[in-house]
Amino acid sequence: MMKQSLNLMAVGIEMGVSVVIGIMGGNWADSYFGTEPVLFWVGFGIGLGAAAKAVIDAAQKVRKEMCADEPEDSKKN
Repeated sequence: MMKQSLNLMAVGIEMGVSVVIGIMGGNWADSYFGTEPVLFWVGFGIGLGAAAKAVIDAAQKVRKEMCADEPEDSKKN
């Protein structure tokens, strides 16, 4: 149970860090290239995409673990 809780916490942290890094990168690129809000939104979108990928990867990992825990008889049905 503790391992599952830590995995969920890690996914949450990964989601937050992904979005923050995307936003910070977009802000930096906007100030460097002078394209005010455009690259901010691009960075935000990339951060959201990375966060979604983290959720999908975590869901696949949980599904794989659940399938491994099922008894052999239930897999045949």
